[in-house]
Amino acid sequence: MKKGKTLDGLMRHIRSEHKIEINGSADKRKLISMGYFHGYKAYRFYQRIETKFDFEVFSQIVAISNFDNMMKTAFYPVVMKFESLIKNYLIEQSVKGSDPSYDYIYTTKLTDYRSLSPKSKSSSKQYTAAVNNRLRLKKSLDSAVAANYQKNEALIKHYIEQNAPIPLWAIFEVITLGTLGDFAKAFNSGDRIEILKNLNLYDAQYDPKGTFLYKLIYAIRPLRNSIAHNNVIFDCRFNKPEHIHHKNQIPQLLRKTTAKTIGLAGNTEFNTLFDYMALLIIILKESGETKRNLKHYVKTFSDAVDTLFEETKIVREIADDGKVKKSPLPVNIYDKIVGSGINNRIRALQTYISE
Repeated sequence: MKKGKTLDGLMRHIRSEHKIEINGSADKRKLISMGYFHGYKAYRFYQRIETKFDFEVFSQIVAISNFDNMMKTAFYPVVMKFESLIKNYLIEQSVKGSDPSYDYIYTTKLTDYRSLSPKSKSSSKQYTAAVNNRLRLKKSLDSAVAANYQKNEALIKHYIEQNAPIPLWAIFEVITLGTLGDFAKAFNSGDRIEILKNLNLYDAQYDPKGTFLYKLIYAIRPLRNSIAHNNVIFDCRFNKPEHIHHKNQIPQLLRKTTAKTIGLAGNTEFNTLFDYMALLIIILKESGETKRNLKHYVKTFSDAVDTLFEETKIVREIADDGKVKKSPLPVNIYDKIVGSGINNRIRALQTYISE
């Protein structure tokens, strides 16, 4: 049976097996802080374990770890505000002028499947998929209610024990962002379009049914969850094509809209964190967020990029025993992580905010 290694043993393993210099109490504290499995091993590769970085000193991994943590700090308030904003738009569009109860809205508003025909050759599969999505959504909503009642969640408990209809806003307090995406997908297209019009993001030519709304939620969901669970985000490894909702996690519609809105040539590919920040800033700006707050969000993002760039300027040092003491972060690794032309892209986003 293999026995677990001590921290000193892990450091010896890193030196002998990974050929990465790690020494002294300072490095030991940093290793235990980031964790060997959750941190060190995760920061050694880009997106897939097969694409390992060619590091020679532990400080280079620390630089990636620090950048990752700074980005989580930069994104957290933006993602949380986005989630609240989308919930509010969906609630307002659902309940205005009608019964606000979850059961009524499920029956009258989550009706996108009715725009398709089960008997048509061209849309029968889409109809079945839409009905399945709606039924899966109901199961998720009911499960959320049951789970929160069992946990004595005061809001849900109040309505159930008063034998009163549960309002939609109370349901939205206890569901995940993924379930919110399913809700937007089942929402009738007319209501989706109204929300997108309010956000100045409706494109009748390329998106006549307003699919941008739920595709947007599905795109942000894995980033939001990675931040919430303190998973690695620096290389966008959360953007996996096998997500169940669609084959391409970031559809062409979102990539085109993001680039066009902030004036970038071509499409954004969503293989760097900048693209996610740009998309979120667009949503917040079009919803009326203040320029001051938006500029603060982008500055926090830019500061993280600048801090990582400073790591490329470090002068390489060799100790008397021939071991590497310091080594700069290779510029090609920096470019791979932040994307080419990052400063110009940040300036384009700042200009968009100021308009």
